Amino acid sequence: MARFLVATFNYGTDADGFSKVQETVETALDWYRWNANTWVLWTNRTPDEWQALVRPHMSTNTTFFFCALDVSERQGWAKQGFWDWLNKTRT
Repeated sequence: MARFLVATFNYGTDADGFSKVQETVETALDWYRWNANTWVLWTNRTPDEWQALVRPHMSTNTTFFFCALDVSERQGWAKQGFWDWLNKTRT
């Protein structure tokens, strides 16, 4: 079952290797890049599955965090494009 996850990275000095991480993360069913290091994903993969996909492309200096995101209670100040993306109908 698809759901929202947050994916965030600190890739330090390994910017070259990060391009493969980015390509991998952007294979989610849908995604929104919140900032240079953070995505909100619409995915049917678990955090463990995502870790297995991105870890081979990361150096030992890179840190990451995947977490389920419950958007049923939310508040914030963001670009309209984010709210439009978050609220769109998904099947």
